[in-house]
Amino acid sequence: MFQQTITNEEALKVAKLYAAVGASEAARQLGMTRNQVNNRVDAAKVRGLIGLNVGSPVAFGGRQAKTPDAPRSGVLGGTDLSSAPHDDIAVTGKTVGRPLGDFRAAHDKDTIVPAKFREALKKLGGGWLYDEEFRKLAGLSTADFARYRDQFLDHVVIVKGAQPKKAWAGTKDLAAKMRAMVEA
Repeated sequence: MFQQTITNEEALKVAKLYAAVGASEAARQLGMTRNQVNNRVDAAKVRGLIGLNVGSPVAFGGRQAKTPDAPRSGVLGGTDLSSAPHDDIAVTGKTVGRPLGDFRAAHDKDTIVPAKFREALKKLGGGWLYDEEFRKLAGLSTADFARYRDQFLDHVVIVKGAQPKKAWAGTKDLAAKMRAMVEA
C-alpha cells in the first residue's frame, strides 16, 4: 500500500478549507475524497498546526453550524477564542487550553489532599479538634488522611494516656502551647 507524506503546508491548507466549508465541500473543491481531507486535518492537529477542536461536532459547548456559509466553530473558523464561554482557557501561540496547574489542582491527589489539610487548618484558626473531627472538617477519607497527615505534624499534639489521642491545632504556636501543657 502506498503511503503519501503530507507536508505541513498541505495539511494546513486543507485544514483551513475544512474549517471554512466542511469535509465534503473541501473534498469537492480539492478533488480529494473525504477520507483524504480528514487525514490531512488529523495530521495538522497532531503536528500542532491547528487546535484540536477544529471540526469537532461540539466546540466550546455549542453546536457547529450546518450550512456552508454560516461561521463554523474552531480555531480557524468564525469563533473568536477571546469571547468563548471558557474565560479560563489561555491562547498562547498555537496552544489553546488551561495551564497544567489547573489540571493538577483538579486531579492530582498530591495537590488536592494537602490543600484540604491547609484549608481545614485555616478554618480551625486559634482552635483545636481531635483527629477524627479534624478529618471530617477537612472532608478527607481515612486512607487519604492517614497517607498525608505526616506532612502536617507541626499541628498535631499527641495526648498520652491509656488511649492516646491526637489533637490538631489550627496554628503551630497553639500546638506548641498544647504540647507544653501535656508534657507538664
